[in-house]
Amino acid sequence: MFFLYFLLFLCQKTQHYDTMRSQMNLDEHNFNKAQEEALKAGAGPVLIIAGAGTGKTKTLTARVARLIADGCDPGRICAITFTNKAAREMRERIEKLTSRIPENPYSNQKNNPFIGTFHALGLLIIRENLESFNLPRHFSILDRSESKKMVREAIKRAGHSTDDFDIGKTLGVISRYKGSGVMLQSFSKNTKNSQDALTVALPVIWQEYENLLSEERSLDFDDLLLRPVTLLNSQPEVLKKYQDRWQWLHIDEYQDTNRVQHEMIRLLAEEHQNIYAIGDPDQTIYSWRGAEIENILRFEKEYSKAQVFYLKENYRSSEIILSAANQIIEKNKKRKKKDLFTQKSGGSKIKVRTFWSETGEAQGIAEEVKRLLHSGVDPKEIVVMYRANFQSRVLEEVFLGEEIPYCTSGVRFLERQEIKDLVAFLRVSLSPESRGDLKRVINKPPRGIGKVGFLKILEGREEELPKKTLEQYQNFKKVCQKVADLAKNSVSKAVTCIIKDGGFEKYFQEYGEDERLENIYELVTLARRYDGTEGGVDQFLEHIALFSEQDSFNEDTVGVRLSTVHGVKGLEFDHCFITGLEQGLFPHTDENTTPNKEEEERRLFYVALTRARVSAHLSLARERVIFGSTQSNLPSEFLGDMNIDLLDQNNSAESTRSDNKPLINIEF
Repeated sequence: MFFLYFLLFLCQKTQHYDTMRSQMNLDEHNFNKAQEEALKAGAGPVLIIAGAGTGKTKTLTARVARLIADGCDPGRICAITFTNKAAREMRERIEKLTSRIPENPYSNQKNNPFIGTFHALGLLIIRENLESFNLPRHFSILDRSESKKMVREAIKRAGHSTDDFDIGKTLGVISRYKGSGVMLQSFSKNTKNSQDALTVALPVIWQEYENLLSEERSLDFDDLLLRPVTLLNSQPEVLKKYQDRWQWLHIDEYQDTNRVQHEMIRLLAEEHQNIYAIGDPDQTIYSWRGAEIENILRFEKEYSKAQVFYLKENYRSSEIILSAANQIIEKNKKRKKKDLFTQKSGGSKIKVRTFWSETGEAQGIAEEVKRLLHSGVDPKEIVVMYRANFQSRVLEEVFLGEEIPYCTSGVRFLERQEIKDLVAFLRVSLSPESRGDLKRVINKPPRGIGKVGFLKILEGREEELPKKTLEQYQNFKKVCQKVADLAKNSVSKAVTCIIKDGGFEKYFQEYGEDERLENIYELVTLARRYDGTEGGVDQFLEHIALFSEQDSFNEDTVGVRLSTVHGVKGLEFDHCFITGLEQGLFPHTDENTTPNKEEEERRLFYVALTRARVSAHLSLARERVIFGSTQSNLPSEFLGDMNIDLLDQNNSAESTRSDNKPLINIEF
């Protein structure tokens, strides 16, 4: 009898879950066969090789929703990606899917899945284990510009001149080692026989850099990954806690993981083995940031019981564009073989244009863009891509002259000086021991507190300050205390207090700094999002600290987008222009080029080409001025790798340009 009741219970439960999946539109007809198989993959390691435009985000988010519909505790689910924008999109999709479930378990705010970036995950682990890291609650997270300032100071402390070493390169080397999981102690043991001056000096510089971070009670961006991994490796009980918390791991863009990110996932997945990794080796373009393509290529060796699925049906690009992309990427050896296909048969041929100079190229692109705009194309559906940032100058000049609306990433809002000043003021109000933040804002706006006065304050000798200066400092402390009190209940009121009582508003008004004034008011708008939420000020500061390059692009901006190829990864447009297709520029080659770098350049072109939905326009210049020298260029090898039947090289309609030099066809 018990057995019959148990069977009845299972049938009812199964029917309940089937109903929930149906209500969430997780039925089979919403997915192609490959997506459906990937979606239904059960427990254990799963690898999804998802080509460009094949619906990987749809598949990953549906998998999370399906787990919840099948009765999985949402709090046991973790989904990780690389940008805040991607995490936000993932979160919104999952919320939309699960909102259709009666008595939705996802709606319990305290028991939601973790959906965020690797750095957000690392920061969460750090915040929950502050004592292990000897950090205050409101510690500072340095951005790149702040880290460079600290490296400059570390070089001086190490007894070197800042002219001896490039600051950016020094920081880049430290960052690269941290991203590879190399600790200072182990690095120092292997530098004795080096002939490179920076390598020899780096152990002491790096140590001084770490000393400064410790003194400031701060972390840099790389610490958000390295510190948690070190903790998980050294404290089994802490590792067990997080393994039990997140029993279902989902990793987007797995091909972009570096060694530390890979180790973090390996540790968290070790106990339950429920890892769902999705990515595309053909889109690994961040090796210069430490991404290791081997992480996705050796997945099946690391997880011997892994189920592997391929998503190959592309919903973005035309048949011609995909055929060209397949021909480009098939020459690479480090990859998982797949050929993308689409139901969109035919399409426009890929236009290839050769110009005599970079000015002629920019002019030709501008005229084609104007033709598209006059035909009714939304400027947001057009992108002009280039391999190197310097190529944007001539494009911007021509676009301005032709009055074509355009946008670039530019200076990010949260990187503006006045915004960083206000954020530093907020942090020092919450953590008075934050010496770096205090140094930044103690005299902003000017309070007459110079270097000598600042040192006296640090040494606890503020009574030695001149009377007027002491009054200014005491008023500063009162404002800080008021800000800290307000921040407990309202982040926006705390920021408003800094603007008004901290003197920023008055100062910018007096000096006619209208743009800066508008920017600090906008920060109040951002802060208002976090009012009335538990830990609102912590969430606000976390949002600012983890703000990424991808988040800097305002999708509401009206204009053609000008961008590096790296900057449009993950995006798509109707019409794509890929410029500078010259050997040496794209692919970028030099005397240090290796087979691995050659393959990455090919992947980069593949990524650029697969951004296009409707049309792709390729261009090159026979001569280009680079760093003051005119260079004669050969066509990029990529152009010769595509079947000529896919290309349109007819230049007859555009025989001359503003430089009065004729266009010429490419000869292979």
